[in-house]
Amino acid sequence: MENTKDMESAVGSIRRRISSEPRCEKALYRILKDCIEPISFDDLEQRICLYPEMRVRPQEPSTLVSWLVDVGALEAAEFGGDPAAIALTATEAGRAVCAAHEDSDDVGRLIEEAGPLGRAYRRVLELCRVPRTKKALEEALVAEGLLDTRARQVSCFLDKLEKAGGLVWDGGWTTTQRGFAYLG
Repeated sequence: MENTKDMESAVGSIRRRISSEPRCEKALYRILKDCIEPISFDDLEQRICLYPEMRVRPQEPSTLVSWLVDVGALEAAEFGGDPAAIALTATEAGRAVCAAHEDSDDVGRLIEEAGPLGRAYRRVLELCRVPRTKKALEEALVAEGLLDTRARQVSCFLDKLEKAGGLVWDGGWTTTQRGFAYLG
């Protein structure tokens, strides 16, 4: 980037593009992270297909990659001297967006701002060390006195923890590496 203003503009464009696709947001951040080091498109496509959030494909892997290339988060280059092979690498702005996302503490902020409900968020993370269904989580929280379904549904906790990056659906609600950071 030529100057700080150009970098800020590029970072802002990338963030806006990613946030404009809430169903694909996690996958887009994962793609950026997977492209910190150059990677062939074929290898990247295989990784993308393994992301838990891509089990029910909201978009094709090539579409997600094209969005990041179009906004300047990734750059494509010839791979291994073969004009038919493409390698992708995060740009300087793409790396900055990825680093800021990795450093964000959305799970911690969610738990901290939840007040007395923070115990329930932590318990959900703890229970989801092994994949759990929504119903199993609801039953456990009700039995432990952490959830009154007349006032709040378990989906409230699941939605917020998923958005913060603490949970992912992978055949059941499962705690992510970010979520594990909040368990004792």
